[in-house]
Amino acid sequence: MDNLRYRLIGFGFTWMALWALIGSLMGYRLQEELVAGQQIWLDSLQRSLLRSTHAHMNSMSMVSIATGLALPLLRRNLSVRKLATLSIALPLSIIVFGCGMVLETVWPPAAGSPSSGGIVTALGGSVFIIIMLVLGVVSLRAAFTKS
Repeated sequence: MDNLRYRLIGFGFTWMALWALIGSLMGYRLQEELVAGQQIWLDSLQRSLLRSTHAHMNSMSMVSIATGLALPLLRRNLSVRKLATLSIALPLSIIVFGCGMVLETVWPPAAGSPSSGGIVTALGGSVFIIIMLVLGVVSLRAAFTKS
């Protein structure tokens, strides 16, 4: 089970470092725009989506780290098999969600139809939310049952 913990914690720190780097690149681009005196990118939907993606990915990284740290407590109520599934599904949902958000910045939706990025984002986000709900219910159930 320690292996599962280290996977989730390692993924969380690695994913956070990657998005910190992307945030730095966004900051560099912002500085370039300010020096050039151009407002186009500063006010763009693309920049807003990238900022949102950066924030979401960093917070989801923290969820991965926290889940890894909580695995010994979750082990009391979930089998190793379910925890192994969780340790695969959680990072995958985060990656899919992040890729979908980036796709949305590259290919915005056409009027009246969903974007490919939006569909990918919804898929990854839905799986992530389901995992969080399951973990919340398992934790609350454990809190209210006698050991």
